[in-house]
Amino acid sequence: TDTVSPQIVNVAFNGITPDAVIGTASGTLFVFTTTSAGLSPGNAYTFTITGQVGMECSVKTVSNDFQATLGGDCGVPTMQAAGLASFTLNPPPTAMTVVKSQTPANPTVGQPVTYAITVANTGTATLWTASVTDTLSAVIVSATTIDSAYPPAVLTSMVGSGTRYVWSGGPLRWRYIAPAPTARREMAVATSGATLYMAGGWNGVLQAGLETYDTTTNTWATRTAMAQGRWGPGGAFLNGKFYVGGGNNAVVPLSSWEVYDPATNAWSSIAANPIQRDNFACEAVGGTLYVCGGSNGGPLSSVHAYDPATNTWTTRASMSTVRWNHPASAVLNGLIYVFGGGTPGPAATVEAYNHLTNTWSPRASMPGPRQGIYAATWEGRVYICSGGDAGGPVQPVWVYDVAGDSWSVARASNTPRTGEGVGIIDGVLYAAAGFDAGDVATSEAADIGLRPGASFTITITGQVGAVCGAVTVSNTAYVTTAGTCQGLAQFSNPTGFSVTGPTSGFTVVKTQTPDAPVVGQAVTYRILVRNTGTATLGGLLIMDSISPVVTGITTQQSVGVSVPTITQAGSSGTRYEWTGPASFAPGAVLTITVTGVVGPVCQVTPVTNTVWVGGTPACGAPVQRQFLANGTFAGSVITAAAGTPTGGFNGDGIAATTAQLNAPHGVASDATGNLYIADLGN
Repeated sequence: TDTVSPQIVNVAFNGITPDAVIGTASGTLFVFTTTSAGLSPGNAYTFTITGQVGMECSVKTVSNDFQATLGGDCGVPTMQAAGLASFTLNPPPTAMTVVKSQTPANPTVGQPVTYAITVANTGTATLWTASVTDTLSAVIVSATTIDSAYPPAVLTSMVGSGTRYVWSGGPLRWRYIAPAPTARREMAVATSGATLYMAGGWNGVLQAGLETYDTTTNTWATRTAMAQGRWGPGGAFLNGKFYVGGGNNAVVPLSSWEVYDPATNAWSSIAANPIQRDNFACEAVGGTLYVCGGSNGGPLSSVHAYDPATNTWTTRASMSTVRWNHPASAVLNGLIYVFGGGTPGPAATVEAYNHLTNTWSPRASMPGPRQGIYAATWEGRVYICSGGDAGGPVQPVWVYDVAGDSWSVARASNTPRTGEGVGIIDGVLYAAAGFDAGDVATSEAADIGLRPGASFTITITGQVGAVCGAVTVSNTAYVTTAGTCQGLAQFSNPTGFSVTGPTSGFTVVKTQTPDAPVVGQAVTYRILVRNTGTATLGGLLIMDSISPVVTGITTQQSVGVSVPTITQAGSSGTRYEWTGPASFAPGAVLTITVTGVVGPVCQVTPVTNTVWVGGTPACGAPVQRQFLANGTFAGSVITAAAGTPTGGFNGDGIAATTAQLNAPHGVASDATGNLYIADLGN
């Protein structure tokens, strides 16, 4: 008997299957019995137990107790216990830094500003999930983000404070790698060491080839092909060899199996499976190969186990439901997990198989139904890549946390695909070939989580918008992360700058040409308005009342200025009103020209002219200005020579200017300046 500490997972033996597995307070008790011919004096028998050191979140002492009982020739059993040296397992420390930068340091209104949030793992434990929250000031407008590790941020408008951006999930940073030599889908896929293996599949032609991807050199190699082409086979590594079998020969499902030895680059045949099947789940655990579900003309729920020591298959407990069209599968903590597949349509359900107790149990369903999917595991989590739903190939990556029996969504791969080759090697998730409206060879890779020493950066770029006064813009990011053992929460360093509101102002200048026009002469007024502030003005209105002395008026105005509205203003003349451009920017100038002719006047007449201009800034009170232009028009002077305002006859020999005229009819003058008036009434 051997009691294995609970800190040791994925336990395997040297081809010997335990007769009993018993859970105890100190671990799992494995019982082996043998009825061999005996152990002669001087000889030894070695049991090899292999496992992996699991994650622990507190200091643990890992020990192992072995006990052997042997029957001697005299029938007296001999018992001996041996305690193997123990070791101490320490949890990895969890730590991170969050740094935020702002460029430029002091932006002004209208200038772009960029924030960069960098999260770095400074501990020795992988940070599986991270949530980044950043509230962007309302002063920053037209913001865009670059977040290559996450799904798009969730935006929430925060009244009075701006917009909140939240990125969440397990960070994945996808990149393209060398494409597979052959475009194909629905292969047998497995990993060993630093290599991804893909065998068989379909691309319109049945495939038997084996291709391997070396993750250390980013190169593919073509290996010896299988003896049989297989569409939708299953495959797994067991005892250093790649087992591939089943599938379809494009006519019927197959039961035959082959095994590939990387050391010799050669294939050999093993015992056929009791059932012909394709598109099934396949995993190896505890030194045994398991095939689950699939189809042999109809969907299956049956499970068979292959023992390489005896080259035999045995029937095991069936799944709770049929699963075909390639459900995903993975092994974690000694359990086989099977995800989705067709039941017969795409399914979301999940179940786990305990090979020691030969029992199935349900687990939390995936976020949605999928089939044609592949899975890979890394440190307690299962990654479901792409696959298809009822609408075809999809992109999102779903992550299953075994300890919490829960799901999260990670960043989608660059290419939606189904039936692709998926594997995880040294914390990097690989997705190769598959189908996306056609068979593809493109391949991608993504770092999983935030491993020790790794970092990611989120960039936000916007523009400083208009403000109405002095404003301080501050910004601090908040990051929460979760490792296997510990979660962290940390604010970044604050960033900020101050920006002042614009000033409102303009000048108005009016000129008159010529300075002193006379009757009959043209006169021109020129109105020049200049924005001398730093605020853009709107609602610009220009008003000018033109004296009735000036006649025959025409106007010209700058582009963007309306044709004037003309209103009679009684004895003061005619009022002209122009509206300016919708946006009168700082430094802009507009000009209006008014031209007319000085009409007749009966006496010296002063003419004044005042222009009024008003505008409204984006913030603050409206502003207005007026400008006075003075002009004196000389005109023609009329002097009375004879007669009075009252008509009649008041005698002869009196002064001409006092004599009444009754019906003056004609007037003439001689060379000496005498004036002669003909009066018909006198």
